[in-house]
Amino acid sequence: MNETVTTTIEETNMVESVVEETKQITSLLSKFQDAVLSALPTIISAILFLVLGLLCIKILLKVIYNILDKSKIDKIDQTASGFIKSAIRIILYIFLGIIVLSILKVPMTSIVTVIGTMGVTIGLALKDSLSNVSGGFIILLNRPFRVGDYVETAGVSGTVEQIGIFYTTIVTSDNKTAHVPNGTITNCNIVNYSQKEIRRLDLEYTISYDCNFQKVKSIIYDVIINNDKVLQDKDIIIRMGRQDASSIVIFVKVWTTHENYWDLNYDLNEDIKIKFDNAGIEIPFTQLDIHLKGDEYDKKPIKQ
Repeated sequence: MNETVTTTIEETNMVESVVEETKQITSLLSKFQDAVLSALPTIISAILFLVLGLLCIKILLKVIYNILDKSKIDKIDQTASGFIKSAIRIILYIFLGIIVLSILKVPMTSIVTVIGTMGVTIGLALKDSLSNVSGGFIILLNRPFRVGDYVETAGVSGTVEQIGIFYTTIVTSDNKTAHVPNGTITNCNIVNYSQKEIRRLDLEYTISYDCNFQKVKSIIYDVIINNDKVLQDKDIIIRMGRQDASSIVIFVKVWTTHENYWDLNYDLNEDIKIKFDNAGIEIPFTQLDIHLKGDEYDKKPIKQ
């Protein structure tokens, strides 16, 4: 009898505990539902503003890009234009994010604190990226090269296609695209082959010691003065530069515009080779003379 009463009391207590927990869960769900319903208009407003903001940024960027493409900035200096486009896009997205957080009623002090904390954290984690950003500003301000220049830097040679916030895009002569970090570029030597309007072309030609040196100089000079890519008002140098073991090396130095540099290089090499062949001028290869002594190197019989 006592055992039955005890079991009934335990079951009653269990039921009451379940009922109490159910009431608490229901209360929590009710409070959560009320909170969601009360915050729902704000959340919907923030989402709508985010979507509209992204759409507006897309349209605004298109308008700004068109204005820059048609402006004197883009025509005169595409370097500044590309950098400005990247900077405006990043600033607009950051501004939109701050507005959305404000709509969600996040206190401005909290936003500033979060941004500051994130800035420090991101700064430590992305210090290399930040150095690329500062490198981009250095390139923009100092202008060691511009879009369209042929440069050599950080082990890459090619034509500058774009200068962005983080990377500079260089297209090599064999049409490969290299994305070089701006921070790396500012810490390396930069050779700009297009900054000056004219360039000097340096060539070397080897002839045999048996050839008439003055005749060879005359042949080279005739080829040079008959090439319209050579700047005739600049010094033309044709001198004996070196006397090697098997040949005489002639240094040839002429001036041309940077646009005609490689064409002139190929033209002179081809035309001079043809003239040398027609005149019987020998372009020697490495030779080695071997002198042998007679009896001194005769083999002696091997003793058994």
